[in-house]
Amino acid sequence: PHTTPVDQVPPGRGYARLGTGPVHRLQVPATPNPYDDATSDAHRQAVLDLLPPRTTPADGETVPDPDPAHGEAEPVEPRTEPVPEPEPEPEPVAPEPVPVLTEPTEPTERKPVPVLTEPTERKPVPVLTNPTKTS
Repeated sequence: PHTTPVDQVPPGRGYARLGTGPVHRLQVPATPNPYDDATSDAHRQAVLDLLPPRTTPADGETVPDPDPAHGEAEPVEPRTEPVPEPEPEPEPVAPEPVPVLTEPTEPTERKPVPVLTEPTERKPVPVLTNPTKTS
C-alpha cells in the first residue's frame, strides 16, 4: 500500500503492521510536555488543565524537617573495599589412563531372523457403505 513518506508524517500519526496482517494507519493524540520551555503557553495551559491539582507533598504526606540542632550534615567518605588477591591457578593434573581393547573379543552368537517364504492368506477388510448416525 502507498504510505506517506516518513519526513512528511505529522506527529502522532504513523503505520503499524500486526504480525503478517495488513498495514494499519494510526493516529494518537499529541500531548506536549507542559514543563518544556519550547511548549507554547496555550498548549501548556491546556495540558495543565487536564492534570489533577498538584499537592505539596504528594497525597497529603508530610516531609520531615531536618533537625536544626544537628546543623549541617558532615560529608561521608565513600567506603573502599579491599581488592581480593587472585587465587593461584591449580596445577595441571595428568589424566588417568583408560583401558584400550587390543584383542578382539569372542563373537556373540547370532540368531537367525525368520523370513516368510510363502504368501500369507489375505482377509478382506469390511467397508462401510451406508454411514449410520450415532447419538
